[in-house]
Amino acid sequence: MNGPEHYREAERLLGFAFANPDLGAAETIAAAQVHALLAETARKVDQHGHYNQQWMDALDGEESP
Repeated sequence: MNGPEHYREAERLLGFAFANPDLGAAETIAAAQVHALLAETARKVDQHGHYNQQWMDALDGEESP
């Protein structure tokens, strides 16, 4: 997922949690917070151009040597 996708997922999860408070709202809100944090992290990385090899590996799900 990229930053905008994480943001949209956070919004979707929050909407679901508030529309369905009896279906694990606390867990859904926690998941939304994680997606919001990942969206903000992606925004900051993109804004400041901190695309070094470790970031690229992390975004690809790989480990740097």
